[in-house]
Amino acid sequence: METADAGLGKTLLGLWIAFGLAQEERRAFFIDDSNWAYGRYTTFFEPPSTPSCRPPPATQRLPCPHQTRHLVVSTATYQWVFGDLIEPLPHNPHFRNQAARKHRAFSLARAGHDALFHLTGADADYLSSRLADLRSSTSQGGLSIGLHVRHGDRHPWERQYSDSYIPHSTYSNTAQNIVTAIFNATDRSLMTASHHSVPKLLLASDDPETYSAPEFISTTDRAQSQILLASKATLDAALPDPVLPDLEAPTEDPAFIKFVEPNVGWEGGFFASIFWGLGNAAEGRAAARGLREERPKKAPNEESLRLREYVGRAYLLDLKVLGSTNSVVCGVSSFGCRILGVIKGWDGIKGSGWRNVDGGYNGWVGLVEDD
Repeated sequence: METADAGLGKTLLGLWIAFGLAQEERRAFFIDDSNWAYGRYTTFFEPPSTPSCRPPPATQRLPCPHQTRHLVVSTATYQWVFGDLIEPLPHNPHFRNQAARKHRAFSLARAGHDALFHLTGADADYLSSRLADLRSSTSQGGLSIGLHVRHGDRHPWERQYSDSYIPHSTYSNTAQNIVTAIFNATDRSLMTASHHSVPKLLLASDDPETYSAPEFISTTDRAQSQILLASKATLDAALPDPVLPDLEAPTEDPAFIKFVEPNVGWEGGFFASIFWGLGNAAEGRAAARGLREERPKKAPNEESLRLREYVGRAYLLDLKVLGSTNSVVCGVSSFGCRILGVIKGWDGIKGSGWRNVDGGYNGWVGLVEDD
């Protein structure tokens, strides 16, 4: 699980493919979370089934060659372990949309999803309750559509938006097109009043300001409210008014004024610099200035891990809830969108269950070179 990536998506997708590959090659599969940036695997997921053998000694684990008896897989070794399962970037002139290779990568990821993607603890309880509520609200044939909007340091592959983000209207318009297509394909004689009702739109985003965007604020509900990423404005409003120093009052050092560290929120989306600074005042100041892009060399403190766990749990709950809808709209340049494709299944991504709005690529993709 060790990785230099701040995001959880690439690690999760690679973990699933590695599990599927281990099954295909009849290998035992072990998860080593001893140096994972998010803490312990079992904080988020049910423990995987226990193999019939013990883990090999560290001295016998190798990242290559692939035929080695005890193979180590991490984000640093994906390109050697997975080989041609990793696709070139879409704008690479050598890119070819090879259906057989893509289907194999998808099948391996789906095997890992089925075996490993099971939340635990309070999140599992909340998820069960949330999904029951959604089933109740759409029990008479109504539609539910999930919208996954990624901002932050993940930009679209579509060239016209490569330095910005896909417009919100693209998501809402695509959702409406899905509703229209399903309506037109439904036998009119089998329709009930609920088929003509407004579909339930569920929104998940790494940017808290997305929820109040004009395109979404009155038409969507949050995918989940168990854990929310807050903006700086929200954090400031939750704290008491700061006590400003009395500049005229006598002090031992009139030139000294205590500096109060400002809050750093998630407005704009998920940035690696913000993630690595969680729970550490010094790193937090660097993060606020965008100076920390790489994983710190020292181990995270207890507070850092606690905050990182919240970020990871919120992300996983969003994916679980969106994956339960009739259809999902997202941009495939984000790992969250690719994971949602795996959740919806091969028939889902080929039908109306999953819709990519990133015009830089047509269809689903798994792991990509230099991604």
